[in-house]
Amino acid sequence: MGKVSKLLLSSQNKGKITELTALLTPLGIEVVSALDLTLPDVPETGKTFQENATLKALAGYAATGLPTLADDSGLCVDILDGAPGIYTARFGGPEVLLTKLRGHTNPKTRSAHFMCHLTLALAPEPNTLQNKPKLFHFRGKTDGYITLKPYGKEGFGYDPIFSLSPDGAKDGQTYAQITQKEKSETSHRGKALNKLQKFLQTSL
Repeated sequence: MGKVSKLLLSSQNKGKITELTALLTPLGIEVVSALDLTLPDVPETGKTFQENATLKALAGYAATGLPTLADDSGLCVDILDGAPGIYTARFGGPEVLLTKLRGHTNPKTRSAHFMCHLTLALAPEPNTLQNKPKLFHFRGKTDGYITLKPYGKEGFGYDPIFSLSPDGAKDGQTYAQITQKEKSETSHRGKALNKLQKFLQTSL
């Protein structure tokens, strides 16, 4: 396996593309996305974050032959038995989640975590049509709480209602109230990307 100089992000999500590109560009890697290449969306039919990320990575690699990175991530709320989980993107957004948690007004009972699974598909050795790409997996998890209402206008998705501290705690800002740099230092995706960065720097 040689050094990765160009990478496909197998994603249609503009927020994820922006976040991942910002974390990969400093490594000197040219990043293109599924949106840039107008690739079709890949159905997320897996039962886990890893299965969905793998499906998207393999699809992107098959379509382009480029080293391909795919992300599947989601929000898991403890009191909802881990929902929305892998269905986060189809759950309905922050307002739907806040409605489901309306009866749980004690901030400390609203514990949750973000999960991110990255799958990287690289050309096999020897690189022939018969050989499947090599897959590498990187995982990140961030524990926190669902706030009682949205705060902030930065970020995307569930960022306005996710905080590392319960409502009312000192310095308890949501991910939508901090900068992208600050978020990447603690986020599930930032943690997974950090593992990926070390792999790219030391293993290729």
